[in-house]
Amino acid sequence: MNFQPLLKALLGAGYDPSMLRGARAIAPGVPRAGSISIDDLLERAMTASKHNALSKRLRAAGAMPEETVEKLHPMFLESPGVPRKFFHGTPHNSIETRDLDPKFVGTITDPGFYGEGTTFTLAPGEASSFAEKRTFKNDKIIPRESGAVLQAYLDVQKPFISKPGRDFYESLADEGMPGFRPMERQRELTEALMDRGYDAALPDPLIPGDYYENLNKWRNQSWAGDRATRIPPPGDEVNVFDKSWIHLPYVAPRIKQLPEIPPGILAALFG
Repeated sequence: MNFQPLLKALLGAGYDPSMLRGARAIAPGVPRAGSISIDDLLERAMTASKHNALSKRLRAAGAMPEETVEKLHPMFLESPGVPRKFFHGTPHNSIETRDLDPKFVGTITDPGFYGEGTTFTLAPGEASSFAEKRTFKNDKIIPRESGAVLQAYLDVQKPFISKPGRDFYESLADEGMPGFRPMERQRELTEALMDRGYDAALPDPLIPGDYYENLNKWRNQSWAGDRATRIPPPGDEVNVFDKSWIHLPYVAPRIKQLPEIPPGILAALFG
């Protein structure tokens, strides 16, 4: 029986050629071995191979790997296993999510408030305000063409979050990082946070739900008592320190293992 077509099919299904070449015949070859037939083996292998090919294309394009989702900080999950979507506004309408890089901080707006990084928001309306290209003439704001609002999943596993009753810079001092101010020494601030294992900065805890609805509730609440007892304002911003932690808003499924080739089929191929 000519098993060359089978060998070619197995290679086409994604099996490693060195693994196939290194197989040893341990029994007379038969089309069926154990509880799996050649047809079943090829069907399972091709299904896994197509699944893996799709996953690899998504990963190469910048999607978030499924195994990364399991490690996200709870604030960055919409629900178990589902990342939360964030938005970034830019006046450059030709830029894509995978092009965002913290090294560009301060080139368009300000040098930053929460370290050198790329800032995202939960509110698409807020992101769109940064996407508007504006210029000044005779002390008047002249709107020009719009930029782009980009969507992303963020691989944030250990964010630095302001403590209840303390603002961002007070919280930094509490963590042994005093002396920082808005728009000053932002690269040093990012380095100090990353040295302590942080991958992002949040001025306030992210509050689930509609940001503006939460904001109105916060504005209308009673301000009785000292600062430590107040409910924190709804957070909608996060500053991410590394471009490799910014993903397209898609999840790339976990890579599947190809099914094991039964000894009888290996023997038929190489016996």
